[in-house]
Amino acid sequence: MCFYEETFKMYMERFICENCNELSCAIDELNNKNNGLCCLRKVNFNCGEIPDYSDPAQRSLYLLRYGPSYITEYRAAYEEIFKFNHVIRGDIKVLSIGCGSFLDKASAHYAMKRYANFNKFDLIYYGVDIKNWGIDFFPFEK
Repeated sequence: MCFYEETFKMYMERFICENCNELSCAIDELNNKNNGLCCLRKVNFNCGEIPDYSDPAQRSLYLLRYGPSYITEYRAAYEEIFKFNHVIRGDIKVLSIGCGSFLDKASAHYAMKRYANFNKFDLIYYGVDIKNWGIDFFPFEK
C-alpha cells in the first residue's frame, strides 16, 4: 500500500495490529525461554516503576494500553492549531520533547493534511526523548 493513501483510521488499525503482533511474539519468546511474564508488571508506574521501552514486550504493552488515546488526543490538539490558523502557511516544523515512539508525529501529519491551507506542505519533525524506544511508528515524515 502506498503510504500517502493510508487514512488515519488505517494508520490506527495498523498501529494496533503491529503492537498486538509484537506483544504476542514477545510473550512467546519469554515463555519459550521460561522467563515468565513478570517483566510486564513494570508497565504500570506504581511505586516509581518505569517500563523498559527498549524491551519489545514492555514497549508493545505500553503502546497498546496508551498509544491509541495519545495519538487521538495529540491529533485533536494539532487540529485546533490548524483549524484556527494559529501558524503561518508553509512547511510545519515541530519539536517534540519526550517524543517516545513518535506518536505525535503521526497525529500532526494527519491533522495537517485535513486542512487545505496546510495539506500541500511538509511536516518537518524533530523528536527527542531521554529514553531510546528503538522504534518510530511514523517513519514517513522527515
